[in-house]
Amino acid sequence: MVILLSHPPREDFAEANLCGRTAEWCLAAPSTSTNYKNNGQVSTYQGTSPATARVTGTAVLVQAAYPWMKNYNLVQTILGTAKDFEDIARESPTYKGIEKYRYKLRDRDPLLSGRDKMGDYYLLPEDMPWEKREVIKNHHGKNITRESGWGLLDTEAATKGYGGFYWDDVSLDTQGTELSVFSNDLKGDKGFTKKGEGRLVFTGNNSYKGDSILEGGSLEINGQNGPSAFKVNAGELTGYGSLASITQTGGYVNNEGNLTVNGDYTMNISDANKDKAGFKAKFGNMMTVNGKVTLGGTLDLTGETKEGIITKEGNVSTVLRGKKGIDGTFANHVSSNPLFGITKVEVSPEVDEMGIVINNNPDAQSKDVLVHAYRKQAGGLVSSVPLTQSGQSVADNLDKVLSKLDDKQAGGTLNSQEKAFAERVFEAFAGMNAGSANTLAQTLSTTATNAELYKLDPTIYVNSTVNAIEQSVDSSNTFAQRLSTLKQGSFWAEAAYEEYDLDQRQAISNRKGTHQSVGIGTDLGGIKVGAQFDSSQLDVNQSVYGVTNKADTKLMSVSVGASKSLGNDNYLSGFVKGSVLDGKATYHNGNKTDLQGKALGVGLQLGKHNQVTPKLSVNPFVSANYHHYDHDDKVMNDGINTIHDIDVKQLQLGLGVNANYQVTPNLELYGGLSFYEAVKRDATINTNYTGTDTALSFNGWDIGKDKYKATLGLNHRITPNNTLSLSYDYAGSEHTDSSQVKLGLVSRF
Repeated sequence: MVILLSHPPREDFAEANLCGRTAEWCLAAPSTSTNYKNNGQVSTYQGTSPATARVTGTAVLVQAAYPWMKNYNLVQTILGTAKDFEDIARESPTYKGIEKYRYKLRDRDPLLSGRDKMGDYYLLPEDMPWEKREVIKNHHGKNITRESGWGLLDTEAATKGYGGFYWDDVSLDTQGTELSVFSNDLKGDKGFTKKGEGRLVFTGNNSYKGDSILEGGSLEINGQNGPSAFKVNAGELTGYGSLASITQTGGYVNNEGNLTVNGDYTMNISDANKDKAGFKAKFGNMMTVNGKVTLGGTLDLTGETKEGIITKEGNVSTVLRGKKGIDGTFANHVSSNPLFGITKVEVSPEVDEMGIVINNNPDAQSKDVLVHAYRKQAGGLVSSVPLTQSGQSVADNLDKVLSKLDDKQAGGTLNSQEKAFAERVFEAFAGMNAGSANTLAQTLSTTATNAELYKLDPTIYVNSTVNAIEQSVDSSNTFAQRLSTLKQGSFWAEAAYEEYDLDQRQAISNRKGTHQSVGIGTDLGGIKVGAQFDSSQLDVNQSVYGVTNKADTKLMSVSVGASKSLGNDNYLSGFVKGSVLDGKATYHNGNKTDLQGKALGVGLQLGKHNQVTPKLSVNPFVSANYHHYDHDDKVMNDGINTIHDIDVKQLQLGLGVNANYQVTPNLELYGGLSFYEAVKRDATINTNYTGTDTALSFNGWDIGKDKYKATLGLNHRITPNNTLSLSYDYAGSEHTDSSQVKLGLVSRF
């Protein structure tokens, strides 16, 4: 990057260099430094010594604002935003007290000469105020002066992008930068070519005259763009402002911002490009062309505005208006949002609110492009895609909500929150499109469809509750077995760590838990009684293609039970259990909600203690238990779902066998095999989507109703009345695998 630097416009700084022959690569970058001398006096120095640093610093700031800019872009930005001195004079006529401008003798012959009050010789031109410069060239719309080149460095303007297009072949390649904004008023006789991915936005009122050529990415025009003719060869042109004219051979022009074209809009799209180029229409928006429109390529319905919704029965919207008529037709029409379908695209004369044609002049008839569209059934649309367990339920429930919103729109009672929710749903379905260079080839992406549906899925709350109930059931079965083996007063304590994986279609669910139990019991002569306190901490992490919901729950329980000998070594144990669940769930949008509820459990176990040999005992059993969780009355809202109730009921039957082998008087090995079947499990969550009032119900994920469990452990008597135990449990079902390590202590008294 080469920029030469000249002097500032100061009549009190006569020794600065002029740009002279280097004017086309030069600008003024003055500075003033102030310091205190040793005697305390203030010393001020004006000069161009720091000018290089100022320009370099400006270049650094511009590069930070626009990382895609190459060296020539930086030079053009800094030079193109330099201030003309006549503009400075209009903004500040005295420019900090400057009254006249001086020239150095070696640069040109003076018209007047004299000496200043300090006795120094100076030269100045006759009748030339300080802001006047000798223009040596007009560089495609920018006056270049002999004294100051392009003008005075303007760092602030440079950090807002180009100031104008004054060069041939200006290339704006925004590849690698998602969004760039030029907010200056763009001037000059030349134009530019926009290339590369990324969105470039113009917000100024522009007057540049050259062509605006779009070869890639997105170009958004939000100001009044003046005379430049736009040529769309690729990418996408959109905006909220106005421009002169459009000639299109490829890419898309989008009506999302109600862009105004003051001249003609010609879609000169070849047959080879007709399926991948054309006009993008947002239902409810209209682009106005004050000249003539020539249609071609594909009309792509991308979505709708927030002012209303496309209904299941269908609506019609004007998406493009040609004030001087519309010629030709679209080769195709399609909706890139898979939730919408198009029944018809037609060209019709513009009419007023009464349906009367506004202009009957056939040579200049204002005409409209009308799109007739309808909304498809979400449930039917996604049914061809492999989904998570709850994905289909989400889509079906969305149909219920949207159907009710249709009725409200027809009755004129649709509110802003309901419109916003509908827009969210439509955007979600737009994101499900697998995408294709050919817009007529529409398929749903398995990844995107599952991810978008899961963003509207509340089942994390009921799934975490089912997980807590499952842990409570396991603890209850162990408690019932322990009751039957009590021989005298006993105290026990256990701690366990568990990892639990749920194998689900299109989803990953990892669960971890820690469990602590303490209990006490005794034999009252034929009846053994006991009580146990349990505390469990459970973490559930569910992820669907990068969309993650989490729940951390704490379950505290108290169980009381009794076991009675039935003779012949048979026993019957029973228990009741009360639990309190307190948790916090984190939804994928970052919102946290509290999970609070209570559970009640009851159960029976019938078994037999068989002493097969003096060292070996075998204990078969059958069991039945019922657990019911009920959510507290508190309503939860995560910003997407409003949860009113969570209800989990489970009836489980089981059978198994345990075996104990006395290796030594102080060491015992034990193991067990068991099988459980949840003959009835209902896990539901009752909700509505926030901002709507349609009552909805979702089922929790199926974790498998059948469950098998294997246990291996040892008991080591460390004192006559104290025994340590260590065990490993593996449990599995149709959809789950879990492993648990447990450490325990039993003391008899």
